Amino acid sequence: MEVELLETFGVSLREPYAKHLTGTELWELDYSRLAARPFAEIKAEILKDPGVRLEYDALDPEFEVIFSLIRLRRSQGPSTTQAYQRRGCEGP
Repeated sequence: MEVELLETFGVSLREPYAKHLTGTELWELDYSRLAARPFAEIKAEILKDPGVRLEYDALDPEFEVIFSLIRLRRSQGPSTTQAYQRRGCEGP
């Protein structure tokens, strides 16, 4: 992980993810700050940007259609194979 971070970010990897070691040119990585963050936390941070929020909200109607189709499919209950058979097609 350390090598991958350094290869990706190089000298731009700085605080809060790394701490400069006084008197040297070295930086110490702070692994606790690099731990995976919950998706909800990352999403909330990203959506603080008004431009991103505007684009995200513009997708609501599209996602509502998708989620409606998923709910309908689940309520009908057929497997993928059964769905193909109902349409007169060969299954996967």
